This record gives sequence, C-alpha cells and structure tokens, in this order.
Amino acid sequence: MKTLIRLKKKLRLHNREIRFFILFILLFAAGHVLHYLSSSYTNPIILYKLNAGIGSRIINVLTPGEKTLSEGPTIYSGIHKITIEKGCEGIEGVLLIIAAIGAYHASIRKKLYGILLGVFIIYGANLLRIVSLYY
Repeated sequence: MKTLIRLKKKLRLHNREIRFFILFILLFAAGHVLHYLSSSYTNPIILYKLNAGIGSRIINVLTPGEKTLSEGPTIYSGIHKITIEKGCEGIEGVLLIIAAIGAYHASIRKKLYGILLGVFIIYGANLLRIVSLYY
C-alpha cells in the first residue's frame, strides 16, 4: 500500500514530464504514419525537387564547370553521380523536431516558430550533406 502511495506521489511530481513523453511518442508515431500514407505524393517533391533539384543548383553555383543535372532523385554530371534514396532526405529529423517541439509545454506561437526554425536548420544541414557527398 505504501509503495502505491509513493508511486502516485512521484507520478504527480513528474506529471509534466510524463505528459511530454507520451505526447512526444504519439506525435512522432502520427508523423511517421502520415509520412508513410502520403509518401507517394510527397516523395517527388521532397526527394526530386527539394533535395536533388536544389542540391544540383547549389553545386552548379559553387562550381559552374560541373554542369550537374538532376533527374528524379539523382544528381549527375559526366562520370559523377549521386542518388538520394528514401530515408536520406532528412524527413526523420524533421518528424523528430516537430514531435519534440509539439510536445513541449509552450505557446502555439513559440512552437510554430521553433518548428519552422528547426525544419529550416535540418533541411539546410541535409542539403549541405548532399552537396558534400557529391564532391
């Protein structure tokens, strides 16, 4: 009986942390389900245009002599070729940051600002990774 009372007391003390953890897990799982269900529509945009297309443009700006082209998820020029596969587009990091910030106890405005900033940073880092892998 005393153990049950201690457990209830600890649960009350850590109510905010428990709520964050449960909400984080639910948001992360929901994000993965939504991504899975919409991947046939979003992959051409995320993989082809936002990653391969913009990655190719960045390479062409940095080194115009490369004259890269992007076709689907592939960036190529001459003998160099890199293909961005599913899972290498950075979506897991985006889902993670959305779930973490969405579960955090803050105002909606602060959450939206944090999500936008986090997604921008993850996307920029992923583009940097793609360009550096090409070189």
